Amino acid sequence: PPVDCHFWGLDTAATAIQATQADHRFDDRFTFLAHDVSQGLPFEDGQFDVIFSKNVLESIPDKLSLLQEVHRVLNSEGQLLIAHYDWDTQAIDGDDKDFIRAMLLCFGDW
Repeated sequence: PPVDCHFWGLDTAATAIQATQADHRFDDRFTFLAHDVSQGLPFEDGQFDVIFSKNVLESIPDKLSLLQEVHRVLNSEGQLLIAHYDWDTQAIDGDDKDFIRAMLLCFGDW
């Protein structure tokens, strides 16, 4: 990424933030905050060019409020990418195909 690029990471789990901070301690492009995004986003209007969210939106009760916050902090040319793992489409190889299928279905349903 360009030198003038900066990444912010948010998570409600302080332990996850601490572990990630330790992994990136030598790269000042990264800032991590323990923050509950359902309480709004702690950023200025139009602050971001890109927002990437993985496995978050489905766990937020008030999705519209979060999306309004995301819109607020994106700049006018900003882009949003929302991702979620679909465990039912995982590909795992093994000799026992029936067991692999059963394991994936069980995990996906869980």
